[in-house]
Amino acid sequence: RNHALAMSISDVGWRTLLGMLSYKADLYGRKFLTVNPQNTTQTCSHCGHIMTGKNKLTLADRKWMCPNCGIFHVRDHNAAKNILAKGLALL
Repeated sequence: RNHALAMSISDVGWRTLLGMLSYKADLYGRKFLTVNPQNTTQTCSHCGHIMTGKNKLTLADRKWMCPNCGIFHVRDHNAAKNILAKGLALL
């Protein structure tokens, strides 16, 4: 019923998960980075084209074809590639 309360609970849960991951990374001598997920689902991981305007993807769009290079993408797999590239760029 209370959207603001639900968002606060969600934020706390997310922060707790990130804290646990950071702790485990330190424990095992690994590096833990967070990246900005902005446009990771909208950006072609092959050519870097960003879907905007009338081509912008909705949450219902699970698969799409890049209008710039013609590569077929599965939304979550494409986002994972983009997040990995952003993380590697921070190293």
